[in-house]
Amino acid sequence: MPGSPSMLLVTMVMRLCYNGPVAWPGWGGGQQGSAWAPHLCSQEPETKSVRICVLKSQPVCPPAQRRLNFTLLFVAQQCFQPDSRMGAEKRVSKDDRGVVPQQMLETKQFSGSNCHLDTCRVPEVPRMVYAKAQVLKPTRADVLVMTPWFAPIIWDGVFDSTILDAQFQNATIGLTVFAIKKYTIFLELFLQTAEKHFMVGHRVTYYVFTDRPADVPRVPLAEGRQLVVLEVRNYARWQDVSMHRMEMISNFSRQRFLREVDYLVCVDVDMKFSDHVGVEILSPLFGTLHPGFYRAAREGFTYERRPRSQAYILREEGDFYYAGGFFGGSVVEVLQLTTACHQAMVVDRANAIEAVCHDESHLNRYLLYHKPTKVLSPEYLWDERMLQRPPFLRKLRYVAVPKNHTEIRN
Repeated sequence: MPGSPSMLLVTMVMRLCYNGPVAWPGWGGGQQGSAWAPHLCSQEPETKSVRICVLKSQPVCPPAQRRLNFTLLFVAQQCFQPDSRMGAEKRVSKDDRGVVPQQMLETKQFSGSNCHLDTCRVPEVPRMVYAKAQVLKPTRADVLVMTPWFAPIIWDGVFDSTILDAQFQNATIGLTVFAIKKYTIFLELFLQTAEKHFMVGHRVTYYVFTDRPADVPRVPLAEGRQLVVLEVRNYARWQDVSMHRMEMISNFSRQRFLREVDYLVCVDVDMKFSDHVGVEILSPLFGTLHPGFYRAAREGFTYERRPRSQAYILREEGDFYYAGGFFGGSVVEVLQLTTACHQAMVVDRANAIEAVCHDESHLNRYLLYHKPTKVLSPEYLWDERMLQRPPFLRKLRYVAVPKNHTEIRN
């Protein structure tokens, strides 16, 4: 549909009650007694909370033989592009918009974690004291804080950690890092600084992908944090190691990450945390502005410009150039991203072409057509040896450590 967003999010909050099984056309397969019809409640029967998320097939409502007063949070997503993140194969037509197919619905209790925070519920926060936002006094006037598609760009000063920590208090975050071959030497500093600065006070699982499990250091971890070593193979070329990250994250997301964590943060290991990196970064899908290109025009981006590659981007296209060393989102969205990038690289390999910046080229192609819901500023990825720090960069949160690339990669 021209001019339509890729995804329409409709939210309704209703109070419903049910007297008995009736046919509700378009719901529950349309069979008599397979769904429940709503009408207004004038009494105050037993209360129950239910959440309906756009995920997979399941009966619309739980079976019941008595009147129930429901507080219903109904989230319906209608996709207008063939490669919908929900996996729906059929576009929603004008005639179908009033009906949500059964396979797009799932009933869950509010305490579940199958839907990420941003689209399934508005969390309750405790009473807090914090500075009031001033409508006519923006916290940052020196930098862009919002993309044209209304995704916030995260800089120091634009968020309140107190509020965000309360909102995300029940989230579990997975941090993936690849330490292949000699890159295991970076793990100790990486983990030590992560314990000091990354998601402090929240549940964290470090997923270390490595071909040398015995070289993973023992670093003391705070309560609620754990380290999981995932043994994987290595590759002769460092480029292949880099490109196969997408495949490995995709595979392990299906195998375990979907069950174990709510969000995934995927970063490079040859770095260290040097300041606060917290839940302000969490969103269904986020990317990070590359420190070498945040000032550049799109013509200067190192996008893949050869039409033969699946990572190809026209010179007239492009929003930002995103870094391959820091991206993430909900596990479902990261699974979609990494699977798409891996499949694109498989096609390129079959066509005997390799994208100019390897997996980073495919990441940029994906984020161009699947706009991130949050963008991280260069505060979250910086190299002090190669770049002079500008005055508007108040903090450096995740920075490169000195290294000899040739020695490490060989």
